[in-house]
Amino acid sequence: MPMKLSACVITFNEAANIERCLKSLSFADEIVVVDSGSADQTVALAKQFTPLVYHNAWAGFSAQRNYAVDCCTHDWVFVLDADEAVTPECAAEIKRILHKGTDKTWFTIRRREHQGGKLIRYGACNPSYQIRLFRRSCGKFEGDVHEYPRVTGEMGVIETPIDHYAAGTAEMFQKFKRYAHISAHEKFRAGERRPMYYAPFSGLAMFLKAYFTRLGILDGVAGLYRAIGDGYYFYERQAELYRLWKSESKKTGNPL
Repeated sequence: MPMKLSACVITFNEAANIERCLKSLSFADEIVVVDSGSADQTVALAKQFTPLVYHNAWAGFSAQRNYAVDCCTHDWVFVLDADEAVTPECAAEIKRILHKGTDKTWFTIRRREHQGGKLIRYGACNPSYQIRLFRRSCGKFEGDVHEYPRVTGEMGVIETPIDHYAAGTAEMFQKFKRYAHISAHEKFRAGERRPMYYAPFSGLAMFLKAYFTRLGILDGVAGLYRAIGDGYYFYERQAELYRLWKSESKKTGNPL
């Protein structure tokens, strides 16, 4: 008997992306959208594709993902970001797996990156595989940023991709800065610390890795912007972590 699929998406001001995303999920048996207070047309647009649109105040990436999964009613859950879309080939592969049946409980799926309208074939983000399809009873999201479902059971791999359409350059840097600060606070709570010189060192090392070692240079201008963004993220994360420990040192009187 074919297994039914719930697809879920979390949103905040995603009017520019949500139609493309939800159109690509038309193969799912139900689509759940959880919005955290969009001020644009995200909710109205989402309701054109599914009646299952909910509001939930933002409580962090993992908490929002878990709320969305809890709103799903079917045994299998597919998780997609609003700035992503499922390729027809990937949709067909997921349908085939669920129709045939499987002893796997979760699948990683290849993700392709698009930057400035160009497919990114190289760089630090390639190859990228993410856990997006799993049995609802076998996965729970963890982490403050770049959250992932902690899953149990046997893994499967889907090579047909989903597509990620990255933001424009200015928005990309704003997003990377926000994510870097969230990650820095997570590391601070875990007790991780680094000297100040580690921030520019890690940023430069990541840029060199993305642009030269991982051949981002072959992606032209888009590859350069992406490599700079990757380096900026690593720099900003370590710089913010140092600032947090410096502030803590002033409060407690303990040396850095």
